[in-house]
Amino acid sequence: MKKLPTYSLLAIFIFALIYFWPKKQSSTPTINIDINGTNYNLEIAKTIFEKSRGLSKRAELCPTCGMIFIYQNEGTYPFWMKDTLIPLDIIWLDKTGKVIDIKTGKPNDLTPLTNSAPAQYIIELNPNVSGLKIGDVINLQNFMNL
Repeated sequence: MKKLPTYSLLAIFIFALIYFWPKKQSSTPTINIDINGTNYNLEIAKTIFEKSRGLSKRAELCPTCGMIFIYQNEGTYPFWMKDTLIPLDIIWLDKTGKVIDIKTGKPNDLTPLTNSAPAQYIIELNPNVSGLKIGDVINLQNFMNL
């Protein structure tokens, strides 16, 4: 029986190590926030990649789950629903946490949804679950420094 050269055994070992090594699960940081007496678990989108991906390609969203988009400054931040498979309420907040706009996006709709006044935070939730209306205020103290 012929022996395998040492470098072949080493290559097989390295391949097996890479293939079977536990993969690190990339987890998006989250924050819990009270909205109208309900505790929501919101994924935090701060980077350009996280913001551009948003909640796209998800077939469902738990009733108390969502995402918060955090910007450094107040401004106009349009959203669209490209590759988003579920309807979402998009809630724009100013720097104090006051709701300035709420619009519902339809799955895969490319029409931009834009805030009518400067916003610094945007929350996406399942439609019609928060009970929020324009002028309501959400306490932002837990994540203003994120």
